[in-house]
Amino acid sequence: MNDDELLKEVRAAVEQADPVPANVVEVAKRAQAWDTELERLLITYDSATADLASSGMRSATSVRDVTFSSSGIELELTIADGQLDGLVTPPGTTVEFVAPGSETVAVSVDNAGRFSVATDAEWGAFVLLNSGERVQTELLHVSG
Repeated sequence: MNDDELLKEVRAAVEQADPVPANVVEVAKRAQAWDTELERLLITYDSATADLASSGMRSATSVRDVTFSSSGIELELTIADGQLDGLVTPPGTTVEFVAPGSETVAVSVDNAGRFSVATDAEWGAFVLLNSGERVQTELLHVSG
């Protein structure tokens, strides 16, 4: 048996014992079609990775708070099982919600920069436009 045949057998055994979930494969395929030309907003806070123990908090909540920033634009999100509540600064920033494989949705933003999106998509991202600058968040797990 040569190396290629051995690798083929090992791959088949691993795929049978622990297959990659179909939704992970689907999200990966859709993410490849993502707009890679847009600047990414940087995560400056994420409650999913924050050290709650050092803050004295004890929580097992499914609510996630995330803050993104990039050259004068900031986006604060609260994500709770398909309900996305946000605040974007500066006010007047255009907000779109994009779920891989779905149509882009224009989000209604009030004068203070607040908005809310309900989605049944498992994954999504936000695209923001202000003063000609167009930026996007990374793909986020938003429900399910």
